Amino acid sequence: MKGTRNSIAARALFHFGDNSSLDQYAGLRAGMTFWGYSDTVLLDEESLNVNGFSFRILYGLRAYLTDNLAVNLEVGLGSPYLFNGGIAYRL
Repeated sequence: MKGTRNSIAARALFHFGDNSSLDQYAGLRAGMTFWGYSDTVLLDEESLNVNGFSFRILYGLRAYLTDNLAVNLEVGLGSPYLFNGGIAYRL
């Protein structure tokens, strides 16, 4: 069994306030998502490919630990994920 998901999208974000250590934002993400699935373990080979428009309404926080290094958490409704988190570096 093998599954793939690829997504190409653009995001428009609105940043709230003017705080150098905490960045809050909300936005909209729109693009295309490409899903693929194949299963060769069963006797009959099964496959599925679905391509479609995806959108997401989101809210996020980015907290700066130093002047350049931050951690972020994002939550939203829509495809392709519900939660997102990570580390960011500002140049």
